[in-house]
Amino acid sequence: MRKYCYSKNGRRKVQINNEQDIRTYIKNTLSKSRYEHSCRVYKSAIELANHHNIKDLAEVKIAALAHDILKETSPKTLGENINLETYEHYPKIWHALSADIFLKKKFNIKNEKILKAIKYHTTGNEKMNTIGKIIYIADYIEEKRKIKFRKTIEKLSYKNLNTAMYLISKIQIHTLKRKNKKIHPLSIKCQQYYRKLYKKNKA
Repeated sequence: MRKYCYSKNGRRKVQINNEQDIRTYIKNTLSKSRYEHSCRVYKSAIELANHHNIKDLAEVKIAALAHDILKETSPKTLGENINLETYEHYPKIWHALSADIFLKKKFNIKNEKILKAIKYHTTGNEKMNTIGKIIYIADYIEEKRKIKFRKTIEKLSYKNLNTAMYLISKIQIHTLKRKNKKIHPLSIKCQQYYRKLYKKNKA
């Protein structure tokens, strides 16, 4: 099933899939723990979106449910739906970077705000749209995440999404460096961009 968003004048403006389609798919393809994580991200994202007065919750809901849709899928089963080079260089985050292609073909999702929010939910990026920021942050602050400063960042995210973006990206890059892991260029762009905004607001 699919549903449509409508503008104030009643014109159909964007087609998005019924969230139940996504929920059914991930429930059947993800492990119980990963599915439950997706549901917690869904909950956190909606709460954050409501707090920041996001009117189109349908986009937030779909992006939250689908953010890890490929997390436990073997890239070899997807054929041309992914770039194998991405998997070879960044095996931990390929599921995010390849999800937009998969979602377009599998669910006919064409909404760029949803697709970009999912694509960048692990790395972040500069100039992210509000939905993208919410999914990026919600994935970090969902209630069962055992991550340093989770509660502090959760509180900050309700005050300023950009500040939360900067601190999460900073922590993640620090963690990757400490573990001697490869850092994706988008993660660096994300930290640099939101660090500038953070310093500008502090000045």
